[in-house]
Amino acid sequence: HDEPQSWLTHKSVHVPIKIGQCNSCHAPHASETPSLLLDDRNALCTRCHQRTVVDSVGGGLHAPYEEGACDDCHQPHSSDYEYLLIDKQSNVCAGCHDDYATESTKMVSAHEPVIKGQCTACHQPHGSGIKAFLLDRPERLCLTCHDKLAERIKTETAHPPAAEGDCLGCHQPHNSPQKDLLLEPVADLCLACHDGESSDFTSKHLGLPGDKLDCRMCHDAHSSPNKGMMQKNSHSPFAERDCTVCHEAPSPK
Repeated sequence: HDEPQSWLTHKSVHVPIKIGQCNSCHAPHASETPSLLLDDRNALCTRCHQRTVVDSVGGGLHAPYEEGACDDCHQPHSSDYEYLLIDKQSNVCAGCHDDYATESTKMVSAHEPVIKGQCTACHQPHGSGIKAFLLDRPERLCLTCHDKLAERIKTETAHPPAAEGDCLGCHQPHNSPQKDLLLEPVADLCLACHDGESSDFTSKHLGLPGDKLDCRMCHDAHSSPNKGMMQKNSHSPFAERDCTVCHEAPSPK
C-alpha cells in the first residue's frame, strides 16, 4: 500500500492516517465488511466522531448521515478540501441541493454565505434540533453576522419584525429576485401589514397610496432613532414635514 505517502501530501488528512494507525478503521487480515472495515461505515465513523451524534439528538438528521453514507460527502483517508470533503463545500452541497445552485444564477441578490459557498455558516451538516439544520434559531443566527444591526435594534425604535427576530418574514435566506433578499417588491411586502389606502396614510404621503411609493426612500426598515421609523438623515423641509416647499399639494377630489 504505497498510497498513504501520497495521502499525507493533501491539505486535509484523517488523523489515523497521520499517525499511522490504519487498524483504527481496518482489520489487518479479514472482515465481514467491505474494505476490511471494522464495522459498517456510519458506526465506525461515530466511534470517534461522537460530537455529530450529540449535535443531532432531539432533532432531524441530514439524509446522508442518517443513511450512514459518510463517504457521500467525505473522503476516508485524505482530501485537498477541509473536513476531508470530496469537493469544495458548495459543490458537495449542490450535488443534492441543486435547486439553490440553479436558482442563484437567475437572482438579483444572494446571501453572502451562499455566494462564498459557505453553507455551514448557517447550517449543521449532520443534524440539528432546529428546523432546516440551522446552527441556531433564526433570530439569533442572523444577528451573529449582522451585529451592527443587532445593536441598533437594542438601542433604537425597532420595526416589530426586527424586534421579534422575524427576519424570514421579509427576507429570503439564500437568494431572491428582489434587492436585499426581499420576499416581494417593497410596496407589496410593506402593504401586507400596513394599510396604504387609508386616509390617514395618504394624508402623510402627498395623497398617494402605498403601492405608488418606495417606503425605503424615507423609512428605515429595521430601526430608527426617529419617530415613524424615518431615516437617520433627512432634508430639512422633509424633517419639518413641509413637503409643499418642493412638492405641490394634491388637488382636492
